[in-house]
Amino acid sequence: MKSLPELDLPDPPGHNLSLDWLRGMAAILVLVTHLRRDFFVAFPSDPAPHTVLNSALFFITRLGPDAVMIFFVLSGYLVGGQAVMDARAGRFSLHRYMIARATRLYTVLIPALLLTATLDMLGGNWASSFHRSQTLLANLLFLQDIFGHVYGSNGPLWSLAFEWWFYVLFGLSVFVYGHRRIALRSFDVGLAGLLLLVLLVIFRSLIPLFLVWLGGVAIRTIRAPPARIRWPLVLLSVALLCILMLASTRDWFTLVSMRRCRLPIDYLVGAGAALLIWLLRNADPIRASWFAAGTTLASFSFTLYAIHQPLTALMVHLLVPHLLTHAGFAEWAALLIFAAGIVPCAFGWYWLFERNTPRIRRWLLAKLEPQGSMQTIGQAQSLRR
Repeated sequence: MKSLPELDLPDPPGHNLSLDWLRGMAAILVLVTHLRRDFFVAFPSDPAPHTVLNSALFFITRLGPDAVMIFFVLSGYLVGGQAVMDARAGRFSLHRYMIARATRLYTVLIPALLLTATLDMLGGNWASSFHRSQTLLANLLFLQDIFGHVYGSNGPLWSLAFEWWFYVLFGLSVFVYGHRRIALRSFDVGLAGLLLLVLLVIFRSLIPLFLVWLGGVAIRTIRAPPARIRWPLVLLSVALLCILMLASTRDWFTLVSMRRCRLPIDYLVGAGAALLIWLLRNADPIRASWFAAGTTLASFSFTLYAIHQPLTALMVHLLVPHLLTHAGFAEWAALLIFAAGIVPCAFGWYWLFERNTPRIRRWLLAKLEPQGSMQTIGQAQSLRR
């Protein structure tokens, strides 16, 4: 048993560097997708020769939506899967779960909103319809893109609203299911169940992507591959995921478009990501020293995701006032230089805010937990995520 001040534990033995790389590279894909969109005209309108290299670069920089599906699967695996593990062990606490999730999002969201307002004013991107106080409040309540606009130029913030309500829906589901035998006798459980039903009705538009998130939960709660997975098999799953991403960029399997969801291709990409993560659970570890850098990349990937768009908008406004109609070598090199400049900015912003998440979480728990409250190592590890 660990006391409350000792929540900040070292990484558990099962920490998976491969998943760190997957999360970090997904954030990079979102970054370069938005940069390319703000740099160049659409690929069919580009008069530059459509060489194999140019076509490949345009393909890579169209994968942002698929990277978001990877984020959702990873989130379901890490957050939802851990909640199920805690519930099975009889240590799931709804209020600790919600404190952990709120601190995880708000320590990034609030600074991101302040930065967005500042950079939009500096870059001349201020628009009353996207910067008024009602829009700011909707974003603070995680209602952006559900009952209102995202704030300012920061379009990627839409996924944080989805993520938050996925957390709420799943946390309430685990709580109610774990106490189903006393549901009729417990006011708290009955109230939680009623709230869950109300939220499912109000936010039914989130359900299609919630199923992608639940795919991550599923692969966490089923048995890992029984034997060591060799990297050739992992690379085959990577190739499958890339093929599915290619299909998404070509709209080969997009039959229905819903709110932020393309069916069934988003499900196929989510399934491909889930298969890859499942295989990585028991893949042969890579011993190279450079591979540990994935942990650093993953540590600030959330901040990079949350602040790159206003940074991009400001840089493009100052240096690229008009969409470029030629995607040549110099133009692609400039895009990569822009991306290389945004990454350290995001790391600095992470250092100021996101890295303090465990400290803020400990402080909140110390204020809200009864004096002398104790918790298990498993609970402490789950709160770190």
